[in-house]
Amino acid sequence: MTVSDKEALEFDKMLKDLKNNQSKKMSTKLTQARLKELLHYDPETGVFTWRVRSCNRWPTPGRVAGTPDGKGYLMVVIDGQRYKCHRLAFLYMAGSCQTPR
Repeated sequence: MTVSDKEALEFDKMLKDLKNNQSKKMSTKLTQARLKELLHYDPETGVFTWRVRSCNRWPTPGRVAGTPDGKGYLMVVIDGQRYKCHRLAFLYMAGSCQTPR
């Protein structure tokens, strides 16, 4: 089976578009509104739970969010980007996530 030049060009264009979309997604800053759309935070317990299903099978709404990263931090992936839960808690409550200088 051979691939025509037209098919190869279409495939290259599709890959380029996919890379562009991924880089746009990665560069988008997480907002408090987007965070609250996806997760619920209980400040008394410090636990995040999923509000919505972000893909076909996982996570389930109501399920506790966060996975240990091996260094003792809980991590959550939102829109393809990893975030530490303690920073998300600050963003959720304060509306901004300042990084130390």
